[in-house]
Amino acid sequence: MNSPIPSKDLQGGNVSRDAMQLIKADRKKLESLFKQYEKTSAGDLEARERLVSEMTQQVSKIVSLKAQTVYPPMQAKLSRRGREMVLQAVEQQQIAKRMLGELSKMRPQDARFNAKVHVLMENLRQHLKFEESKLSQPPSAPPPRSARPGRSARPSRRRASPPAPGLPPSR
Repeated sequence: MNSPIPSKDLQGGNVSRDAMQLIKADRKKLESLFKQYEKTSAGDLEARERLVSEMTQQVSKIVSLKAQTVYPPMQAKLSRRGREMVLQAVEQQQIAKRMLGELSKMRPQDARFNAKVHVLMENLRQHLKFEESKLSQPPSAPPPRSARPGRSARPSRRRASPPAPGLPPSR
């Protein structure tokens, strides 16, 4: 069996390319399910129930894959702030899983079913944007010394070097 090729992704953590490709494909499938749900008519309860069931499977698959292959290498290489962002992403996923659990106990004809599905989809879309914007960017370089707290951006008081021979003095 071939071992997956590590990929520098998600803040510099080593994540296998295979895992990242699977996650991307699963995210596309999830977005496709969202769009299908949005197109269903209010009376097509069977289709809505089936789509929510498929959404549940996709989210469970994505969460499991990320918990096993993405977040551990990220947390090992991130700063305290980066680890905090990973924890935020995990919490966002837990909210989605809780909502899916609530939906599994409801029927499509329940008054709050459709509203809950739409809130779930919006939360998951926001979660994906959060991960893409906060967790997929390479770590930023530290600020220049003059921009660090406790340092002023004043020019130094060093005297200018004497001019090179044959050049006029600078002012």
